[in-house]
Amino acid sequence: MKILGNDMPAIRKKSTKRKYNDILYEVKNQVAWVTINRERVLNAFREQTLDEIIDALKSTREDPSIVCAW
Repeated sequence: MKILGNDMPAIRKKSTKRKYNDILYEVKNQVAWVTINRERVLNAFREQTLDEIIDALKSTREDPSIVCAW
């Protein structure tokens, strides 16, 4: 692993995308981003939205490079 001038390890930029209907899920720089994406109904939750959020967060367990979910 490359060390930067401030003795911090360099973080490789990794981007992973999964396909969902109600949310956006993306991994960037070791952070999993989950965003509700239902603009036409003002981002209102429905059961499918919650199921997708749960699936996305569970998928972070499978990737040891993810250190945070937001």
